Amino acid sequence: MDKLVEEYKGDLKELKKLHKKILTKRYQAPVRDKAGKQVVNKKGDKVFRLVDDRTPQDIADQKTIAEAISTTEYALFWLETGREKPFDEEQAQKIPKHRRMISVADIEQMSYQVYLQNVEEPVERMSEEKREMLLQVTEIESLLSGKELELFHLINQELLTYGEAASRMGIAVGTVKSMSQRIKNKIEKYFEYGHQIQLF
Repeated sequence: MDKLVEEYKGDLKELKKLHKKILTKRYQAPVRDKAGKQVVNKKGDKVFRLVDDRTPQDIADQKTIAEAISTTEYALFWLETGREKPFDEEQAQKIPKHRRMISVADIEQMSYQVYLQNVEEPVERMSEEKREMLLQVTEIESLLSGKELELFHLINQELLTYGEAASRMGIAVGTVKSMSQRIKNKIEKYFEYGHQIQLF
């Protein structure tokens, strides 16, 4: 059993390296004026634009690798503890009771995961709902700072807990929680009529 666990850990480490390599091709770059100075909005916040240098193959690989990471992490946790992977208390409180017993690998993801799974689909073949979702996610990401965008990906794409995200980013869990709240506040302001995405 110990040998199998070590094999899973090795596989997981390699999968995360591959995933991170692709993820770095999608980032925010500062918007600059003709003089080369970074543009700021009326509130004094720096303006960024989303840059996506991924190829169609990168996008397909990212989806496959992300699914493999999720499955491997779940299998590894089960091998080590014999139990399903638990959620943080705050995460669990935001999941309906009838869904809390579902395997972590099968839990329905928020719009962001749906977007990631369908982003390689030609725009003309997307439903109106998917096109609107794509636009919303792109606009939302443009509102986030570099660190906020990184956390947004870690929580919603890689499905990390606050503690795991804090460790990955090299910051305190408290900082992750406050940053998560800032992200949520920005998204709440983005949507009109009280429409919100539940991120955390």
